[in-house]
Amino acid sequence: MTTSTALPSALPVLPPHQLQAVIFDWAGTLVDFGSLAPTQIFIEAFATFGIEVSLQQARGPMGLSKRDHIRTLLAEPAIASQWVARCGAPSTDADIDALYERFMPMQIAKVGEYSQPIPGAVETLAWLRAQPGECLDGARDR
Repeated sequence: MTTSTALPSALPVLPPHQLQAVIFDWAGTLVDFGSLAPTQIFIEAFATFGIEVSLQQARGPMGLSKRDHIRTLLAEPAIASQWVARCGAPSTDADIDALYERFMPMQIAKVGEYSQPIPGAVETLAWLRAQPGECLDGARDR
């Protein structure tokens, strides 16, 4: 592998004739370093129910679907005990649904606050777009 000076120096690249595809995830890969948007919004959604969730707790189930993420957080002992103290009973599927319904509009409303490109992302995408081949990024005719 060689490192091209046209790209950020931390990125190893194959010679262009060996590059076959580049696929990016969005959050935490090109924008929102540290995936702050969903973690912060989980914290805020739980807070609307009077439940305190730390950043570390909110990050724990990252990668799960949003409903499963909420279910996993509610099963965590420190959060479950807060829920029982606040609501008088363990959480139910209806509670998961209520949190999910609270979370989704918050995520849509706040995603722009966390959409700054990660350093090097813009330059990397520009370099990739300049390479021969087809670009399927939703911004070009296919």
